[in-house]
Amino acid sequence: MARTNLKYYIGANISEAEKKFKSLGNIISRTGKKFSDFGKAASVTISGPLVALGGLSAKVALQVDAALDDIRIGTGATGEALKGLEDDFRIVAAAVPQSFGESAKAIADFNTLTGASGKELQALSVAALDASRMMKTDLGGTISSVGKLMNNWRLPIGRGVELMDKLFVASQSTGMGMDAIAASATSSGAALRQMGFGIDESLALISKLDKEGIQAEQVLKSLNKALATMAQKGVTNTSQAFTSIVDSIKNAKTHSDATAKAIQVFGSRAGPELASAIREGRFEINDLVTALGIARGAISDTAKDTDGFSQQWGRLTNQLGLALEPLGKKILGIAEEHMPALSKAVESYA
Repeated sequence: MARTNLKYYIGANISEAEKKFKSLGNIISRTGKKFSDFGKAASVTISGPLVALGGLSAKVALQVDAALDDIRIGTGATGEALKGLEDDFRIVAAAVPQSFGESAKAIADFNTLTGASGKELQALSVAALDASRMMKTDLGGTISSVGKLMNNWRLPIGRGVELMDKLFVASQSTGMGMDAIAASATSSGAALRQMGFGIDESLALISKLDKEGIQAEQVLKSLNKALATMAQKGVTNTSQAFTSIVDSIKNAKTHSDATAKAIQVFGSRAGPELASAIREGRFEINDLVTALGIARGAISDTAKDTDGFSQQWGRLTNQLGLALEPLGKKILGIAEEHMPALSKAVESYA
């Protein structure tokens, strides 16, 4: 008896689903006929594959839906704000070869850290995705370090891509990772600014010290000691005083005198190493500062120069997937509409 009911129940409901799927198939077939300019043979060749695209379209729609869910969860955005972020996601996803999930992460994380949206958010996301891919770094780490650096230095959102270009060039020039440079410039931001260092000088100093084998973090911590020493002596223009100290170490008559001066200001741990670095010219950062000043476009230009078939194929795949998403959503909508009936039928059979 249960089997009879099952046959009738499923038959009545699935027939309606079949009608809708057949209707969808007719729509796809009619779309294939629009290729008549290619001739009858081309029309036959294209119509069949278009029907087969249904499964692929549904798969892509699920991937996009998961990515959009990540944005909703990661940002807490709703309504028009969420719609705007979804539009930003689609533009970014079509411009990079990475997965939809990675593009969604870039959108969500940068929006959370900086409040960026629209074209500025799109530009930040593409730059981070490109830089992370080329430098083989963790995307989340790159976004986090850049966002925190922007906030610490009070840099406007419009300078975010330029900042990443500077970090990219500094990393290329010294071998120190972008994330590590950004993290050091953030943790020591206050001291660096009080010493008169701008963002370019700070990034150059940190990465140059690392290249020279000097513990950059230790040197940066010593700046706080130097500031405290200056404050005790009533120094108000710390930038000028720091320049004077460096010059006095550099021009000291003997290395011992230079070391003594450095220890007095920077402490016994960093002082000797700094004295040597200053006198040997390893503290010179002018060339790197100049390079950072013209770094704009470094990430995008490098991406264009190095992108090969794999990256081009990745972008094309994303673009085709986004184009198929509406069809996939329609297919999933039909399936979802009839899922409760199928579920009840299975329960009845069980």
